[in-house]
Amino acid sequence: MIKAAFFDIDSTIYDHRNGRWDEASLKGIKEIQRKGVKVFLATARPYGSFVPFGALDLGIAWDGYIASSGGLAVADGKTVFKTIVKKEDVEKFKSLCRYFHTTMEFVGTQERKLFAPLTKSALNYYRIYRDIVPEMEPDFDGECVALLLFDTKKHDSFMKKTFPHLCFFRFLDTAMDIYEVPHRKGDGIAAILKYYDYKKEEAIAFGDDLQDISMADEVATFVAMGNAKEEVKKVSSFVTKPVWEEGVLEGLKTLRLL
Repeated sequence: MIKAAFFDIDSTIYDHRNGRWDEASLKGIKEIQRKGVKVFLATARPYGSFVPFGALDLGIAWDGYIASSGGLAVADGKTVFKTIVKKEDVEKFKSLCRYFHTTMEFVGTQERKLFAPLTKSALNYYRIYRDIVPEMEPDFDGECVALLLFDTKKHDSFMKKTFPHLCFFRFLDTAMDIYEVPHRKGDGIAAILKYYDYKKEEAIAFGDDLQDISMADEVATFVAMGNAKEEVKKVSSFVTKPVWEEGVLEGLKTLRLL
């Protein structure tokens, strides 16, 4: 019996090709929740990104979420897992941004702040992800789940040599996430299942991108979207239709949850 279901946002329940939420699939998610399945967002976006994006305004009372690619997991309003970048590393990246004349986001557990004015690299990110530009607060001193650096690849090797203990994930030519430890959505799933005392065999997940691959290790059934990257499809239990063809809804029907 399936007790928990995890859903990526971008290109899974949000259709970037057509600039809209997949309403049919959202209705399907709402229906399985009505039947007793707990439903969770599992996104690479930080909390301060998916909230203004409208993910909590879809008519679904999500039971929790995994944010920042697994850096933060919340169930029933309680934080059950988080990773934090050390203060000294945050300060060093402030200095690097000044030196390279670029900017970054402080990605907190709830809020996001911009270190310096927008650059072309930063504008490119906000355009692609239809994201809200956060307020600037150079002296932000809260906990950082991650840093989002807006810079091209030209400084990558320098930063990796300077910070060999940190993890770098470049997802755009102009943007890169920086973590204290590797962020895995699967770790967030494991923490949430432990919180509820659910077994792996009682959970499913849907995704499309490389950050979603770790979810396959922590659930009974991992469903890849028809628009997913080939690496994701290879680790999936099965491939459903693309997001623009109501892929999540079709996947839930294939699983006989609807």
